[in-house]
Amino acid sequence: MAFRLIDAAEQAPSDTIAGIYQTFAETTDLLNAIQFDDAPNGAFTYLRPVDLGNAGFREINQAFGESTGRMEKIREETFPMGGDADVDKKIVDNDGESLRGDQESMKLIAMAHLFDYTFIKGDRSSGDNSFTGLQSRLGEVGAGQHFTNGNGALSFLNLDRVIDSVRGATHLYMSQEMRRLFDNWVHSSQNSTVRHTQGEFRTRVTVYKDLPILEADPNDHTMPPLDFLEAGNTTSIYALNLNPSSGIIALQDTDPDVRDLGEVDDAPVYRSRIDWSVGMALKTQRAAARLSGITNAAI
Repeated sequence: MAFRLIDAAEQAPSDTIAGIYQTFAETTDLLNAIQFDDAPNGAFTYLRPVDLGNAGFREINQAFGESTGRMEKIREETFPMGGDADVDKKIVDNDGESLRGDQESMKLIAMAHLFDYTFIKGDRSSGDNSFTGLQSRLGEVGAGQHFTNGNGALSFLNLDRVIDSVRGATHLYMSQEMRRLFDNWVHSSQNSTVRHTQGEFRTRVTVYKDLPILEADPNDHTMPPLDFLEAGNTTSIYALNLNPSSGIIALQDTDPDVRDLGEVDDAPVYRSRIDWSVGMALKTQRAAARLSGITNAAI
């Protein structure tokens, strides 16, 4: 059954796992909003509709024509993400074990940032060790779910086209600077299609046409996936369906693992290892769409 990390923290098998899930959820908007499902042994298989088949009318005493919908079997995998954190034995002796916990917390935050980046920019086919993200999955402009804004200031007509192309859109995903442009437009135009609401963790959430905006690069994000660094110094906005039954779902094979490896043999340091195998799946072909070619200019 799909679950949000913040909810999983309440039922975690240990305080350590609960703290990890809590940290992930509090670190980035995406990891707080997206739901996860388990992928036993690192694999997740599901059926995705490809062709609905046909329906029709018939005359009395005549038969319906046969037309069966077609499903394709999709197999997604999870990939290990994490790292080792070392603290010099002398530092621990002088200042205590808490410094090791600080290093582990920093590693978790770095992992959350990496997940955000991979969700958009990951590309397994180009040699990445990660899962493949939305940019590669949605393909080039005109490929179906990738639209262009024409390398100019955001057009709401273009944005609405992208939202409408996603079946059951639930969120928008964009950079913090892009979200600021939304806010500035509201202040200058007094338009009510953008509003603000109170989110979890006392955050202020911008909402466009009832779709909460998830920021791809909260403060101090080390790997912003949607900066204005795409072709021609532009950015993209993604419309997402994060409903786990019909949209995008994140995957994990097991709970994150934190291991105390003690003092290593080749150096006077204490080592902690954090390991979490993750991936993603799109339950339908219209679970996400991209609007690229947006410049950093007033809307």
